[in-house]
Amino acid sequence: KVHPLLARLNQEQFTPTVYKVTDQVYSAVGFSLANCILIAGSDGIVMVDTTEDRETGEKVLAEFRKIANLPVRAVIYTHNHGDHTGGVRAFVPENAAGQIDIYAHESLNDEVVNTSSVVAPMTTRRAVSMFGVLLPKGEEGLVSAGLGPFLSRGSRGYLPPTRTYRDRLEVRIAGVKMLLFKSYGDSPDHTAIWLPDSKVLLAGDSAYYSFPNLYTIRGTKYRDPREWFEALDELRRLDAEHLVNSHSKPISGAAAVREFLTNYRDAIQYVHDQTVRHLNRGLTPDELVDAVKLPEPISTGA
Repeated sequence: KVHPLLARLNQEQFTPTVYKVTDQVYSAVGFSLANCILIAGSDGIVMVDTTEDRETGEKVLAEFRKIANLPVRAVIYTHNHGDHTGGVRAFVPENAAGQIDIYAHESLNDEVVNTSSVVAPMTTRRAVSMFGVLLPKGEEGLVSAGLGPFLSRGSRGYLPPTRTYRDRLEVRIAGVKMLLFKSYGDSPDHTAIWLPDSKVLLAGDSAYYSFPNLYTIRGTKYRDPREWFEALDELRRLDAEHLVNSHSKPISGAAAVREFLTNYRDAIQYVHDQTVRHLNRGLTPDELVDAVKLPEPISTGA
């Protein structure tokens, strides 16, 4: 039987919807495992993340065309995971190669090479199980994948970045002023995007509407909890009025954004600190599972 919380999460968070954040920022949620985000400028559009396959990307782009029927000027990868990069060919077709810039952190391409070649057989096999890719959809199979409705199985592709940065990069694309800066989340190559004129923060997978994936059973690289919650502290200092994540629905209102990011970073630090505490008491990994429990109000999000 489907857990009521999972069923509610699926209905509230992952119904395919294009959400308007501001007049120039829209987020397509529920079309694939990861969101695709539109930034509409004066003479073009910028796509942040691309879904996991070309077919889904094309479906999302068709929805975005109803909002802003303008040429794609740039793509921004928030990080290397395939559900964020695999649909890039929907937005940068073969005949546009070299004409549309792709922005990312300088370490992203190395992360892609490692994931897609060095450990690809292992992580792919485990990801199929982790995301329930082969299960039938519905209550007898896959209800949701936790941070998105499902991992789709269409035509995947990848294009390397054409513009990279190390710490931060201020750019104006299609007339929109934005800051790209190194952050941290469920991969070390994270890019956060800050739109200062509208106080919109695009945070990638630094935070989303489920417990942070501090480690993944498919076997990706170590994710440092301390770096993660310290990065969230940096995001909180921006005092954003809108938070657009690459999984789950956007959040609007400065107080709501602050509360969400605070609860998220507190949950990560609490798990880290209490794990270390109990390890020093001699607890085994199995015993830690029972010993480390989130306190209120973090556990309820209150």
